[in-house]
Amino acid sequence: IQKLRRQFIGTVRFLTTFFAHRKRTTSTVCIVDFLGQLLDMDRIKFSVHRLIRKMRILTKACKKHAQIKARRMAEMDRAWVTIEDKYLRAYFEVHRFEVLTRSELVGSHDLAAISTALDWTRMRIPDKERCAVTRRYYHAQAGQKIR
Repeated sequence: IQKLRRQFIGTVRFLTTFFAHRKRTTSTVCIVDFLGQLLDMDRIKFSVHRLIRKMRILTKACKKHAQIKARRMAEMDRAWVTIEDKYLRAYFEVHRFEVLTRSELVGSHDLAAISTALDWTRMRIPDKERCAVTRRYYHAQAGQKIR
């Protein structure tokens, strides 16, 4: 009976030690897996923050480009209008005499018709077409600069 008792106590001690070791290794594996998942989440979080920073930089660059483009387009439109007005005014100054003599030859003394014939502001290129041409020119010049 003592022999069986010692065998039983030895078996109980062995099983206690075995299960304690198994519990520690199993919990260690769980902890290692959990820490690995935390590291993965940390890497993902860092990558997301890096992506957000880069998106902010890209957004600022796009806004700055849009502002610069709008400013340059406005400058081009102002220059176009200034030059167009200068040349139209000069052209009509030169040809005003012809218009007046033609109206006198025809016998028309209608001041409204004469002033309409001399109104050079109506001869300007429409805003929509002017903007389309300047936009196309701007993009063509930008494309050449990029190449």
